[in-house]
Amino acid sequence: MSNLRLPHELIDIIIDHLHHDRIALAACCLVSKAWLVSSRYHLLTDVLLGHKHSDDVLALPPPSIFAVAARRLMLSDKTCLPPGIEHFSSVTSFYLRVSTPNEDMLTRLPVLFSRLTLLELNQVVFDSFADMVQLVCSFPNLETLTHFMCPWIQEVDQPSADLCLPPRLHTLNILSLRLHVFFDWFNASKVLPPLSTVRLYGVAEPHMTSVGTAIENLGDGLENLTLDLWDHEHGDLLAESIDLSHSPNLRSLTLVNGWPKLLYRILLTHARHSHHLQHLTLTIYEGKGNIPNLELLDWRELDHFVASSRLVDLTVRVYAHNLVSKVDKAIVETRFMPTAARKGKVRFVQEKERFADMRAGLRGPIAVRSWGEEVSR
Repeated sequence: MSNLRLPHELIDIIIDHLHHDRIALAACCLVSKAWLVSSRYHLLTDVLLGHKHSDDVLALPPPSIFAVAARRLMLSDKTCLPPGIEHFSSVTSFYLRVSTPNEDMLTRLPVLFSRLTLLELNQVVFDSFADMVQLVCSFPNLETLTHFMCPWIQEVDQPSADLCLPPRLHTLNILSLRLHVFFDWFNASKVLPPLSTVRLYGVAEPHMTSVGTAIENLGDGLENLTLDLWDHEHGDLLAESIDLSHSPNLRSLTLVNGWPKLLYRILLTHARHSHHLQHLTLTIYEGKGNIPNLELLDWRELDHFVASSRLVDLTVRVYAHNLVSKVDKAIVETRFMPTAARKGKVRFVQEKERFADMRAGLRGPIAVRSWGEEVSR
């Protein structure tokens, strides 16, 4: 019986189908030489250079298979750029994590990785806010920016007035204790990028005014908005500061750590101006004296709004600090907007279970360490 040889095009299709299955890709590498190159292309697309084994990878003679195949690169626990990093010329997504970059690193990064479309700064300590802004604005092709708990030491240095965020930037994810500092600079910028997706976490009282102004400035370009409150007690301030009537093309709105009453106020006062709103999500925290009272609302009016709008779904996610939640699926679907529930628009989700499933779906050396990968799901 003669050996069956598959065309290379068919082999590539098979391996492309397995691009997220690292175990299967590792097995494909052992099938034959014909399968090796395509399997490595997907298997080594994510490269993490941390405090372990990074020297061994960077010491390989160029061009190493890691440098050629890597398209997503994460540097962790670094102060300066390690020798050999310049050979990773195909990288389009860069993640800098738990690092304190020196001046040389900040200067060379935009030169080495000018093709970046995604940048994530995760617990990166900058000397000044101006240094952080200078770095972010130095990538002309950037489309997604994630900023997770990145402090700066000096307050005196201010970014140059000529600096602008990259013109292709459409997605912004931020969790920062100094959120207002970023948006004060953002609102003063001469040219704003076409942001369509904005996810803001840890929104507290000092941030409300600048965040509200930013949402107003983005206008009809804003399509997806997530607002995560630092504390549910800030809900009234949020309702007073955020005006979604300036966002007529808003398609999805997610409110985290908010009260049902707050969602009600936002919908009836602001979101009714949007004719494109399709997805609403409310995540409420229950327990430790923070029990959401679903009986406080005028459910008939809110139910009429949901049933008569273009809304595809309204998802209520409940995170219970206690083992047993007092809010369950039956309560949500029978007493929480019953008419919309009968039409299948209302869904109930246990937030702990959803988060566990989400984490299980994050695979690869970068995905399991990326905050941006989590919030985008």
